[in-house]
Amino acid sequence: MPSLDQAAAEAEYFEKAAADERLLLELYVAGTMPRSVQAISDVKQICKEFFKGRYVLKVFDLTRNPELASVRQILALPTLIRIGPGPVRRLIGDFADARRVVAALKMRT
Repeated sequence: MPSLDQAAAEAEYFEKAAADERLLLELYVAGTMPRSVQAISDVKQICKEFFKGRYVLKVFDLTRNPELASVRQILALPTLIRIGPGPVRRLIGDFADARRVVAALKMRT
């Protein structure tokens, strides 16, 4: 569990990112399972291709931090959550189709 100083620093970082309208994403996976490894690769590639320099991606391994599943209400893995800008959006499953993922995030490229 992060310390209060870490949590405050992270909150400040996300606030600054939101202020300059960077895409804030959280990806929840299960360790090094093949679907998790593929999801990480797919999401990183999508971010590099479509949102170059305009995103913050945090990857959370629920095998190491299982309490996050209930905090973030994660029901299936992998799950990608757009924290901002705008309303929170959740995507679950396969992220191989980049255009579909970008459309589901409802982001302009």
